[in-house]
Parts: sequence; structure tokens; C-alpha cells
Amino acid sequence: MTNKFRRAGSIIILLLVVSLTTGCLGIFKKKEFFSLEVTWNKEFGNVVLPDNIDKIESGTVLEIKAEPKEGYAFKEWKGDGITDKNKLNNPLEIKVNKNMKIEAIFVSEDEI
Repeated sequence: MTNKFRRAGSIIILLLVVSLTTGCLGIFKKKEFFSLEVTWNKEFGNVVLPDNIDKIESGTVLEIKAEPKEGYAFKEWKGDGITDKNKLNNPLEIKVNKNMKIEAIFVSEDEI
């Protein structure tokens, strides 16, 4: 009977060690935080940002909205995480998995 308990205990310990070393137990995984830096020409418009963009948990999806001033229009986004598929989206939804920098491009309505 003692050998059965020893064997079961050994298997449990082995499984626990494998889980901890391979990251299978997400509860022990350290959370990562990143920042998002957004720039734009403030004479041409404004960008509405979520709070606390200096400490964003990895995997968080943020919504950012460009608001042009009168006489100007939002053209596109440029920077980290921006692709041909999302560069014209306004508002922009972006997933943060690293420190990122993006820029909102505004143009005169005459340039559209």
C-alpha cells in the first residue's frame, strides 16, 4: 500500500514540476505591462485615449479615436501595430503586446 502512495506522490510532484517549468499553470505566470505613446498635430485635431496608457497589461485591446478640428480631416494611423487593414479605422482598436508608438495623421480638408 505504501508503494502505491509513493508512486502517486511521485507522479503528482512530476506533473507539478513539468507544469511549473513549461508555464502550463497560467496562475504562476508573471503579468507583463507595456506603454502606448500616441502623437498627433494638436493644431489639426485631438486623439481620445483610454486612461493609464503607461501601464497596459499585455493582450489588452484599446480603442483610440481621432477627432479632427474644423477644416481638417483624419487621414490615417502610422506606427506599431498599424497595417493596411486598420490604418484607416477610426476609432482604431489595437492589441498591446509590447511598448508601442503610433501617430494620428490629420490633413486639411482641401487635401482629401
